[in-house]
Amino acid sequence: MIALAVLLLSGCQSNDVREAIARQLEMYPESRVQDIYKSFCQDNLGPGHLIPNPESARAYLLSELEEYRNDLAAGKYEIPEVRFIPTGDQGNYVRVDLSVVLDSLADEQTLLDAFVRSANEGSKATEDQWKAKWAEVAKAIRKHFASIPDAESDLAAIDEYLAQGEYILHHSDEFEKAYHPHYRIVARDIFEELEIIAGVNTVYRDVATGVMSSDELRRRYCSEDWSKTEGKVREFDDKYNQGMVGFFDYDYWIQAQDCDNIHISGLAVESRKGNRATVSFLLHNFDSATPMKLELVKEKGEWKIDNFISSGYYPHDLKAEMKEYLNE
Repeated sequence: MIALAVLLLSGCQSNDVREAIARQLEMYPESRVQDIYKSFCQDNLGPGHLIPNPESARAYLLSELEEYRNDLAAGKYEIPEVRFIPTGDQGNYVRVDLSVVLDSLADEQTLLDAFVRSANEGSKATEDQWKAKWAEVAKAIRKHFASIPDAESDLAAIDEYLAQGEYILHHSDEFEKAYHPHYRIVARDIFEELEIIAGVNTVYRDVATGVMSSDELRRRYCSEDWSKTEGKVREFDDKYNQGMVGFFDYDYWIQAQDCDNIHISGLAVESRKGNRATVSFLLHNFDSATPMKLELVKEKGEWKIDNFISSGYYPHDLKAEMKEYLNE
């Protein structure tokens, strides 16, 4: 559902230090050595510290969101095209741009929970493992990227910093000025849930705005098996039920024939295992709220809708009912 995120995480994750550095410099040409350090450090150590007080983290997040919102409104900069960036060469963590909250793809509590869980539960390297990894990265910088401004002096400063038992660095002034970073670090497995939530919100934002037809929504957001099954149902109705109401007598995207003020609430990931997941939410249309579940499947790196299940006034398991209809 979020092609950009999938592209970055699956297509560009290199598992190679040199390639990861080159990717960073391609995306962020103003990067300095400490920005490369920060990406690899986050990949190995996560956010860098536990978060015993989520309320304090929430207050800081809300303050930064307000600053981000005001800066965007003032035209100081634009929302980045890529909102999900894997860290280092392993992609153990993902930088999630705060614009996902400003654009209502995820609410602040969902992002905060993902960040806190990542800080407190995410896998982390030991100090010795991190020092060994940084030595590998520093060697690659000296050999292949010595042209980075002030590379050698910055490498020496970092070595001194590490010798003092310190590990966490901020972005360079050059990076801050060029890219205005506003993000939170989320562990890769926890990010999967955040990606699903943002994806479903994107789907129903497109449903609500009417920018895509039902058929366009299906082609963009539904699984191959769903599309194949729906296609067979429509072919059957075209052949045997011409001029009559066939299987689809309503729009399954809105669970009705007409709509007004379409939106969803209470979105949650109920289960996720391998390439399968289930989400639940309330679908609001006119004055009604229909309890819904979507069964999702991951195809070619993207989460796709594989079934629509309603427990509302007319409960149904749409995919099962389509297959039963074809077998009658």
